[in-house]
Amino acid sequence: MNAPLRLPTPLTLADEQTKAALADCDIDYSQFPTLPWQPLGEYVGPLLPGHMVTIGARQANGKPELARNILDAFVRGGHPCLYLCTETPAKVMWRTWAALRVNARRGHMLANRWDEAIPGLDAAEAKALVKHQVEVLRDRYCDVAVFVDLPVLSGETLKAALQEYARRAGYRFVILDHIHRWDPRNPRDLTAELGQAIRRLKGYANEHGLTVIQCAQVN
Repeated sequence: MNAPLRLPTPLTLADEQTKAALADCDIDYSQFPTLPWQPLGEYVGPLLPGHMVTIGARQANGKPELARNILDAFVRGGHPCLYLCTETPAKVMWRTWAALRVNARRGHMLANRWDEAIPGLDAAEAKALVKHQVEVLRDRYCDVAVFVDLPVLSGETLKAALQEYARRAGYRFVILDHIHRWDPRNPRDLTAELGQAIRRLKGYANEHGLTVIQCAQVN
């Protein structure tokens, strides 16, 4: 007959937990980034390993633009960032990132309406400036910014990207540009599968020390 399981006493539990809490007080979190807008960044505090932040907004209300600004701030600070492109292809992300840096009008730039893309510049000058900025970003930040196309967002594709780039290559900050692009195994179970996917992503972030920022559509 097996011996009865000895449960820890409340005092033992409290002692172990408070020791861990006190040890955490000595961790230096100053090297972790904050959101690039004050006072929001100060209010939220540093984005630590295991944190998950959701950018929620209605359709066409600027979620990717916010994500791009966060990416730009992270890589400027030298924080390796993995951007998972489910909605905007990686090649377009490089152009829109360059447009952000040179204050180009994103819509005009993507439509190659160069004569209207950057106020004060003619078409040839605007196009040359954006193309040059794409190359500058590549040369300066290719070791801290990586864009990965995920045209199909599923448990398998997400896990493979996180294992390859976040775990093995060390990109500890992950931006997922649209969690609602999730491809369910059964369309009738989309809500349940999506909820499970977010819980698993949060668990993966906790387990491997990742910081995740995800965009989500609010209906």
